[in-house]
Amino acid sequence: MSLSTDSLPSPRAAPSRNPEEIWSFLHTGMDRIMNEGPRAYVQNMHMYMYTAVYDYIALGKLIDGPVKSGLPSSLAKLEGARLHGERLYVKVGGYLKDYLKRIIQAFSSIKDPEALLQYYNTQWEQYSERTKYISHLFSCFNRHWVASETRMRKKAGDFESRPVYSIDTLALILWNEHVFLPLQNQENNLTEAIIHLVNQERDGKTIDQNMIKNTLSSFFSIDIHAVGGLDCRHIYKNHFLVPFIRAMEIYYRSRSASFLEEHTTVEYVEEAQEWLRSEEARIEAYLCMNKVERRDVIKKFDVLVHEYGDRDEVGLESKPC
Repeated sequence: MSLSTDSLPSPRAAPSRNPEEIWSFLHTGMDRIMNEGPRAYVQNMHMYMYTAVYDYIALGKLIDGPVKSGLPSSLAKLEGARLHGERLYVKVGGYLKDYLKRIIQAFSSIKDPEALLQYYNTQWEQYSERTKYISHLFSCFNRHWVASETRMRKKAGDFESRPVYSIDTLALILWNEHVFLPLQNQENNLTEAIIHLVNQERDGKTIDQNMIKNTLSSFFSIDIHAVGGLDCRHIYKNHFLVPFIRAMEIYYRSRSASFLEEHTTVEYVEEAQEWLRSEEARIEAYLCMNKVERRDVIKKFDVLVHEYGDRDEVGLESKPC
């Protein structure tokens, strides 16, 4: 259900010291952004949302701070703000999880590979754009509470608790956990859908390459390893690169055997050279690889061709990387 601007109350117009009332306001604003997009959100409400986030954390000093009687007043207020910030972090995460549950439910009814990728791309683009906007509204929360909580946990040697992240990063991690991984566990998953389209392309059909590229781009964005500055290709490698190479071998073994039933070895190697050029173009289009990895994939293709044709006699050579 869409919300009118008038349905969004202003915390400044009606100040409240009730955190649940402020959260209700934030929840309503987030709902509108996630369902209608940032452009549906008027400028003055941007300011109200930003202020409401600050007010929610600040209330911790007034509500939770005084009950920390065992601490000096200043420390009690800081601890109160810390606890209130944690509650807000959990609430935002819970909201996004509920939103993602509705998305993943729709995937189960999509059987066509191309339709699956189209729906995934539409939902991903909307979600990533809208959560970035929400994170901007939570910028003071990201700068202060998230940064402070990270420092405090590190100083205390707390490496067992789950790390806290800025809202935009949290949103990406939750997409990975609640959409991407459940979807990949289905029989009709993203990897199979991409490989299906690539095989159609190998058969000479025209496909939407940008749809594949955009899907693969999301693999990098949601990779938790990238958050720690590690290899951001963990998801990409496991969920695309390895299956892609395996599918390439299966495809060309079958195609080679079929081709040789009706053609000579010389004709086969000539045809294989065309396949090789096509695969090199495909590698450039879809694969994120360094020169060594690229050369290794081409070698796999050469070895495969060598199993069916006499490369030494005919002189099949792949161009150097």
